[in-house]
Amino acid sequence: LVSPSHRLAGGNPENINNQCKTGQSIQLEISTPQREAFFSEFSLWTRASSKNETFQAYVSAVKEVLETRYK
Repeated sequence: LVSPSHRLAGGNPENINNQCKTGQSIQLEISTPQREAFFSEFSLWTRASSKNETFQAYVSAVKEVLETRYK
């Protein structure tokens, strides 16, 4: 974590994450190997249709944290 005044703190108003209605968001940095693990076929054209159980588990975990923390 960085201080709120740090240039990487995510406070830039031009960042798309800061332009939502609530002004709150999260931005997850996911490594390429982790992203590859989310799909049975990791190409630009096949990713959308090849999401696997790892992807679903990750999405569920993120949703659970957000629903618990930000209700």
